Amino acid sequence: MAAIEAEGLVKVYRSRKHEVRALDGVDLEVPEGTVLGLLGPNGAGKTTTVRILATLLKPDAGRASVGGLDVVREAQGVRRQIGLSGQYAAVDENLTGRENLWMFGRLYQLPSDEARRRADELLGQFMLDDAGDRVAKTYSGGMRRRLDLASALVGRPRLLFLDEPTTGLDPRSRLGMWEVIRSQVREGNTLLLTTQYLEEADELADEIAVVDHGRIIARGTSDELKAQVGGERIEVVVRDRETLAQAAELVGRDGSTGVDDHSKRLTLAAHGGAQQLVEVVRSLGDAGIARRRRAAAADAGRRVPHAHRPRSGRAARGGRGVSGLQAALGDGMVIAWRTVKRVPRIPELAVFAILQSIMFVLLFAYVFGGAIPLPGGGSYREYLMPGIFVQTLAFASITTAIGVADDMTKGIIDRFRSLPMARSGVLSGRTFADVVYTTGILIVLMLSGLVVGWRVRDGVGEFLLGVALMLFFTYAMAWVGVLLGLLAPTVETVQQLGFLIVFPVTFLSNAFVPSETLPSVLEPIAEWNPISTLTQASRELFGNPSPFPGGSFPSEHPYLMSVLWTIAILGVFVPLAISRYRAIDR
Repeated sequence: MAAIEAEGLVKVYRSRKHEVRALDGVDLEVPEGTVLGLLGPNGAGKTTTVRILATLLKPDAGRASVGGLDVVREAQGVRRQIGLSGQYAAVDENLTGRENLWMFGRLYQLPSDEARRRADELLGQFMLDDAGDRVAKTYSGGMRRRLDLASALVGRPRLLFLDEPTTGLDPRSRLGMWEVIRSQVREGNTLLLTTQYLEEADELADEIAVVDHGRIIARGTSDELKAQVGGERIEVVVRDRETLAQAAELVGRDGSTGVDDHSKRLTLAAHGGAQQLVEVVRSLGDAGIARRRRAAAADAGRRVPHAHRPRSGRAARGGRGVSGLQAALGDGMVIAWRTVKRVPRIPELAVFAILQSIMFVLLFAYVFGGAIPLPGGGSYREYLMPGIFVQTLAFASITTAIGVADDMTKGIIDRFRSLPMARSGVLSGRTFADVVYTTGILIVLMLSGLVVGWRVRDGVGEFLLGVALMLFFTYAMAWVGVLLGLLAPTVETVQQLGFLIVFPVTFLSNAFVPSETLPSVLEPIAEWNPISTLTQASRELFGNPSPFPGGSFPSEHPYLMSVLWTIAILGVFVPLAISRYRAIDR
């Protein structure tokens, strides 16, 4: 029975100037309980094949099934059966090894206690017991790879996709990883392994498929492929005698090729090893004269049948009645837990946000404060602090964007997308956590404001309403950050774009100075700015001086206008962020 099947897979990446055919008609068949090695150089199409089979990309043509389920139409069912370990260790380096495994267990819908037991079990299995309570960024490269592979096994998957699992490891760590992979083979898992190393494929795979320029150019057992390259010669059998001369010219231009018309066989000296075999088969394939050869995997019957293996996660618990909404909420809370848990371990983020805002307080209150008169008088410091609060909330969206972009570049988003979790949980959990995180910063800033002379002049109810409006706005701005993080290619780009967007919007507002003091051309922009509207509403609710004594339209309805602006931001950026997230697999 085939655990993995692919037929005619095509994937084309297009840009304005170029078109790259990453896959050009890939056919695969992996019997259940066996290991197929995809061998080829960088750019051959190995990773693209794995990403399609793991439901992270959609093919442009062809079809594929994993565990009997179509990878496009039944993607969620496929995710319940697979475990994915990519080229780089996609674990959260600011969580401990135990916390990483517990998190992935929860995203497989394991109860908390069961997820904890499974984490302990895997830490022992992968020899990470002593390091389980250390944050992953203190791990060596080999330890991170083992943790990454352990994360892929939390849900006891039927099939494993290992994309160059030993890349970058030293020889000792590579041998250790080989033993870990062999242990999974002994348990009966079906594995698809990509590698650049012939030795690795030879050690681990039942059958090897050689990939180059998006095509399978050779396939067979290790012995069969090695017999072809041998120590002395390469033999090629073509389809018909008419193409013998053309084939001989392609593969033996130095005149050393032997030609046998009767058997339609070419023989040439094998002086380049496996690389020469790749070049020979590719040349013949490009000319359309290569003969394909298929072979069954060796010794497939020695594996443990999957029908008798224990399973867990959603695939094993379909009868427990967990609704889609419950799963989405649960997954969102796990992602939120992860985001909040990381905050004290990345203190520079919170310190930067707080220090930046305190810097503005000191700068405007003590340096420029005396030079900025308020219409009708009043305390500039009381006028200033609500603007500082709102400005901080706006800049928090950049932190959100940086976090999302960082997860994208490190492969963590792909890891989440390969799990049988609710896809809405990644974004909803992230935005909810950022509201919690920003609430803590807001509390610190309010305490700082009290120190420099800010006071709340109205009642508790008005104060709480003002805080609620701010947090609602924070939630909306978090979605702006999510979209920016999904669009930008690097963390550095996010930082630059975020600053270029948020900085002008903040300073073209009444956060620091009354809008009436701005040039007449900028005054309407400041008055209809969402930051101005929220700042004015907060000042009125806190009993601080109003920046609009003349009675312009925004001042008549500051609370309503603030809510409408926030709803508008959500209405625009939530669909855009979700659409962009879904478009990652296209």
